[in-house]
Amino acid sequence: MSIRNCLELILTEYPKAKEQEFMAHPLAEFIRSEVPAIVRSKVEDPDRYIFQGSPGQGIWARTPWIVVFDILITDTVQSGYYPVYLFREDFTGLYFGLNQGVTDIREKYPKPKVALKTKAADYRAQIGGLPAGFTEVDID
Repeated sequence: MSIRNCLELILTEYPKAKEQEFMAHPLAEFIRSEVPAIVRSKVEDPDRYIFQGSPGQGIWARTPWIVVFDILITDTVQSGYYPVYLFREDFTGLYFGLNQGVTDIREKYPKPKVALKTKAADYRAQIGGLPAGFTEVDID
């Protein structure tokens, strides 16, 4: 299965699945195990990365996510930066973004939003700005 097929399946099935019992749900297991394995299979030097998918913990999350951590940068969504697939809350689409962990930022800075925007600008400068086809948007 391709990454695109995985994402399309989640887009169509997740809203229905959220109405059902979370524990042992096949879609939750698919997001948690199969999708990260499929993403891993597409990446060069996969041992350098940690691949995770989350449909929630104990209950369905409002929106699931699929993330790739570069172990030289971070291994958690709380700190550093990482590429992530985030689904829109209305499931009409998804984002592929370079996100930042906010937990550490909230603990270190009195104005975390300002710090996050500054760090985002720094990251964009390091990678040479946004590639063609990408935009800077607030994620719902």
